[in-house]
Formats: sequence, C-alpha cells, structure tokens
Amino acid sequence: MRIAIIGAGFAGLSVAGFLLELGVSEIVIFEVGEGASSVAAGLLHPYVGEEGKRSVHASEALEQAKGLIALIEREQQKTILTAGIERVLRPDQRALFLEHQQRYGDVEFLEQDRVLIRSGWTVDCPAYLQGLKQKIQRGGGVFIQRRIHSLEELHDFDQIIVAAGAGSVSLVKSASLSVSLLKGQVIACESKNKLPFRSRVGKGYVARSGNSSVFYLGSAYERQWKSVEPDSDVAAADLFPKLGQLLPEVCEWTVIGCRAALRVIRRGHYFPILAKEGERTWIFTALGSRGLLYHAFLGRKLAEAIVQGDASLIPVNSCVDNCSLIVEISYNFSLLHALYSPSLFPSL
Repeated sequence: MRIAIIGAGFAGLSVAGFLLELGVSEIVIFEVGEGASSVAAGLLHPYVGEEGKRSVHASEALEQAKGLIALIEREQQKTILTAGIERVLRPDQRALFLEHQQRYGDVEFLEQDRVLIRSGWTVDCPAYLQGLKQKIQRGGGVFIQRRIHSLEELHDFDQIIVAAGAGSVSLVKSASLSVSLLKGQVIACESKNKLPFRSRVGKGYVARSGNSSVFYLGSAYERQWKSVEPDSDVAAADLFPKLGQLLPEVCEWTVIGCRAALRVIRRGHYFPILAKEGERTWIFTALGSRGLLYHAFLGRKLAEAIVQGDASLIPVNSCVDNCSLIVEISYNFSLLHALYSPSLFPSL
C-alpha cells in the first residue's frame, strides 16, 4: 500500500509513525509549510478550555500522547520540559475541580483558586516534532517539501491523508465539514530573572520553555484578520491584561518573539475531525487547542482504520454531518493557497 500524507504537524507525523509500526512501508509525507503545530506551546493535559471540563476520551488520549512523547525522549532528545501544570480557577469552577480530584485523582488544590494538574506535561514541541520526523525517516518514511494544490496530483497513491491544518480546507472542498478558521498568536517573553514557575493556564496561558527565563504567552485569537503574519503589538495588547491575572509578573516581561498560524476549529464541538472522503481520501483536521492531547490517540485510530480497511474504527465523536463544507472566514480565500509563513521564535 502506497500512502501520501499532506502535512507534517502533530496529525500527519503521528499517523505516519503508526502506519510504519503497522507494517506500511511506502509512506510519503508532503511538508506544506509551518502550521498550528509549530505555534503550539506544548501544554498537554486533560482539562483544556476555559470551562475546565475533562475532554472526551481524555484518559486514553493522554496515555497515548505521553507514550509517544516519552518514546521520542528516550530515543532522540529532551522533549518533556516540566511535569505538572497549574490552573487558576474562577470561583464557579471550584466544585468542578473538586469533582475532578475525587474522580480522577490528578488534581491537587494548592490554594482556593489554584490547582495543580499532576497529569499535565509541558512539552518542547519543536524538539518533539523534529524527533518524530527523524524516527519516521529511520523507519523508511520519505519527506518532500512541496505544496499540493489538488488531490489529483497524487493519483498514483493508494490512500491519501489530508492533515494540512488550514490548508486542508482548500484541498477537500467537498468534505462534509463545518469548520471555522482563527488566527492564533503566541508571544515569547523574557524575564530578568530565572523563575521556578510551572506552566499556568486559565483564561490564556503562560508556558515554560527550555530556558528558565523565557516563557510563551498565548493565545491571542483573531476572527477578523487581513494577514496571517505575526503582529506582536496586537498579540501583546490582547494577552498582557488577561494573563496578568494568572501571573502578575508577566506585565514586567520583555517581548522577544511572536509566532502566528491559522487554526481550524470544528463548529459545535471541540473534538477533532477524522473522516473518510470517497474511496481513498481521509481528512484529519480541526485539532484546535487539543492537538497535543489527541494527536497520538487519533493517529493510531486512523492508521488502524486504513490498514484494516475499516472506517468504523474511527471514534464516533469524529464523525461529521452530511452537509456541505462551511468555512467561516473573513478574508480572501486565495490566501489559503499562499497559506502562511509564520516567523519562528529566535533560538532560545
């Protein structure tokens, strides 16, 4: 079986790795540009989102993600920056997190309005993605830097997996999807001192980096945007006021970098979309803010479905309605083909 994968982020790399593990030997991954995975701050935990509810399939997804990340750490390089993530609670969330504490045992109250999510990790995403890529190359996977404009270009492949984030929207125009696009921005800030803080989440987040005096602040979301290029002034104006409530010290930090990318959001549900389109095309998109949580769990499910020829192996939460493609965007659609070239943070 010869398989083409469009996209080399969390989704594309995870399914490539599991396909190789299941015995598929001919896999070509098309790298189409840096997307939302390259912007991710690396916060892995089961309580994503402002409401603080435990994500669907969180236990299995967390186990799969940690297993894959730990494997890359053992084989390749340091990827796990810290264990444990703090969450600042709203007054109305205390009862919910007491329930999490009793039911799941991975929540510890530090103060009335602050908990430690013991199951959380902060991950060095660039190092992790690079480690995944190298593991796939050692297994025989081939990487090609090439933008795919039409699936017809891949007529000589048996199966095609579209995992190109925002680029998936222009490639699978007839898919039964209902998604929106957001521009997300993350800024890197430097403190004058080396700080012992864990990553902290709430309304926004302050994430650790590999440098104890550098933190990632995010995420600034924009529905109305004319450019996908990073704009640190816009991001800082949005982030500093709300993140000052999570960690007052951030207001004194210096902005040293900014990254931006388009994020695909599923309308009506946060669970990613994993679906088959026609005889040989699969789409894996809309990971949203839970890409790190779900990538391994769904990557394995997709690999198993392809190898066994059984689409019913895909979790029911991934199913999409039989409706035409709805994309809520407020800019020229042609930008999707040009897509984005987000500036990377400087080496830290």
